[in-house]
Amino acid sequence: MQNQWWQRKWALGLGGIGGLLIILLPLLGTIIWPIYRPASYPIAILLAQDADFGLAFRNMYLVGFALILLMLVALQLLYRYEASLKLQHSVAWLFGGLAILTLFGYLMPLQNMADLAVSKVTWSLRDVLALIVNLLLAWTLWRFSKALANHKLFSPANVLRLMTILFLLFNALEYGMALLGWPLSGLMDLLSYDSLALAFIYLSWYYMRQAE
Repeated sequence: MQNQWWQRKWALGLGGIGGLLIILLPLLGTIIWPIYRPASYPIAILLAQDADFGLAFRNMYLVGFALILLMLVALQLLYRYEASLKLQHSVAWLFGGLAILTLFGYLMPLQNMADLAVSKVTWSLRDVLALIVNLLLAWTLWRFSKALANHKLFSPANVLRLMTILFLLFNALEYGMALLGWPLSGLMDLLSYDSLALAFIYLSWYYMRQAE
C-alpha cells in the first residue's frame, strides 16, 4: 500500500510544531508586549479581547493547537489502518478534549484584562468552565496513556502519564496561589500549558521515528 498522508513524517511532525508554538506564545508575548509578565499573569491575559495584539496571540494559539489536532487525526487514521480499536477510541476522545480547550480559549477569551490582572479566582462562569475543560482534557490524556500502555507502547505512555500529572498539579497550584493571592499563579498557568505542549511534542517525535 502506498503511503498515505497520515503515514508521513511531516503529518506526524505537525504536533511538534504546534507544541512549540504554544510554548513560544508567552515568550513572544514578553517581547512584543513588554507589560506582560508571565510569572504573574496567565496566558489568558494575552488572549483577552482588549489586550494589545490579542487577535494575533489568539490566532497563534489557534494555529498551534490546530496543528496538534491534525497530528491526532493522522494518529487516528494510523490506528484504524493497524486495526487498534482501543487506540482509535482513546485518541478520538483526546481529540475531542483538546478541540474543546482550543475552541474555549479562542472563542471565549477574557473580555477585560482587568478580570485577571490581579491574582484572584472570581469563580465566574468562565472560571468554572475552564476548570471543567482542563479536567476533561486531563482525563482524555490519561485514558490515551492507558491505551498506549495496553499496546505495550510504554515510552509514550509513561511520558503522557507524567505530563498529565504535571498538567493537573500546575493547574491546582495556579488555583491555589490565586486563592491565596500569591503572585506566581501566572507561572503555574504557563507551566501547565508547557506540560501539555511537551506531551504532544514527545508524541510527535516518537511517531515520526516510526514513520518511513
